[in-house]
Amino acid sequence: MKKETSAGIVVFFKENSKFQYLLIQYNKKNEGYWGLPKGHIEKGETLIETAIRETKEETGLNVKPMDGFMKTIEYTFKQNNDLIKKTVYFYVGESDTKEVKISHEHLDFVWLSYSDAIKKLTYDKDRDVLIKANLFLTTIK
Repeated sequence: MKKETSAGIVVFFKENSKFQYLLIQYNKKNEGYWGLPKGHIEKGETLIETAIRETKEETGLNVKPMDGFMKTIEYTFKQNNDLIKKTVYFYVGESDTKEVKISHEHLDFVWLSYSDAIKKLTYDKDRDVLIKANLFLTTIK
């Protein structure tokens, strides 16, 4: 089984004392699933460097991960008859703007309240990350 490692950031924007979360729509096999910004680690990069770079590439945002939060998810998927085990490391970070410029790899983006973002995310593992990120933010912010 092949292995892949990715990293990303749960991006939030605080407006009127409320958190809004950024979701992006991936353009994979015409599925158009909704998820969180993330991407593959490159040789010589740390996980946090990957998360920052991929978030910038996918959204145009400069987001710095906050200390004290990192969650990992794992899943397997099939690609060209190969089974791949993927590990994704997520951080949480605040954006100082809502002006997103999505990459060509994506179809759309949306800023949503926590409850709406939970409903919109396609995969349960992403929901779990958002649940933990929101809990982290509401206890420290």
